[in-house]
Amino acid sequence: MIKILSLKTEITKEQRFKHIEFPFVLNEDYSKLEINYHYSPKDYLGDDGYEMALNAFKEAYGDVRVEVDEVISELPLKNHVTLSLTKDTRLVGTAHRHANDIKIIVGKDGSTEGFYSLDVNSGNYAIVLSVHAILSDIVNAEIEVVAYE
Repeated sequence: MIKILSLKTEITKEQRFKHIEFPFVLNEDYSKLEINYHYSPKDYLGDDGYEMALNAFKEAYGDVRVEVDEVISELPLKNHVTLSLTKDTRLVGTAHRHANDIKIIVGKDGSTEGFYSLDVNSGNYAIVLSVHAILSDIVNAEIEVVAYE
């Protein structure tokens, strides 16, 4: 087992709808990669959550009456940052789920759902974070990539 990448980064509201790339190079072939990804906070607990949810309903549905229970059912609102993996600029897979703590395996003998099973050959790889929603002032993300021979 060889640690290939280990990083911590802060994501801000200004990065919403952006893709943040973290490139790394494999200089040799491996049997599989393990990617561990975590971000926090997941839930936005600001006092303005209800008002934000109500405004989102109004923006999406116009003048349609929205029941209080519908708005409350969306609380707490969520920060949402997803992970993808590329090799030589080609997509290997995506974890566009709502979990904020995930482990991804990529290898010839099987990969996590959403990722191609493939030979983990030398080349240029990148972890790409897609920032869908940032409601907190700062979201902290951690990524670790481990390779197995």
